[in-house]
Amino acid sequence: SFISISPIFHPVCTSWLISPEWIKYLAHVKTRRIDYLNQDFRNNAPSFFNSLLTLCTLSKTTVDNAWNVVNHSLLITDEAVTSDYLFARAYAVFNAYQTTAVEEFKRSLSIIDVQTQSMLVTAGNNVK
Repeated sequence: SFISISPIFHPVCTSWLISPEWIKYLAHVKTRRIDYLNQDFRNNAPSFFNSLLTLCTLSKTTVDNAWNVVNHSLLITDEAVTSDYLFARAYAVFNAYQTTAVEEFKRSLSIIDVQTQSMLVTAGNNVK
């Protein structure tokens, strides 16, 4: 092994802001006043941070899956290779990894978008 890749995620994805304890806490501090129901962030905060948690989990899973695919790209030769060739091969593998991860994440977000729109349309049709 000559190359190691370690992804770095957004700080929010490794913070306490998406911890189950924080989300539970937010669920208990919701305001009870009806007149501020839609204006007070505390009422929507648990859903907001749950959404962040879902996106962070999705991004980690996507990156891990992409790495598993690219990680199977081995370079086995019966002769020594030049450093330029090794660098070019590593660069190609990294680009494939990056492209695979980005495209998979976009595809997953697209599916989430379609499902969300479908749920909103269904909910809107059920309103009298």
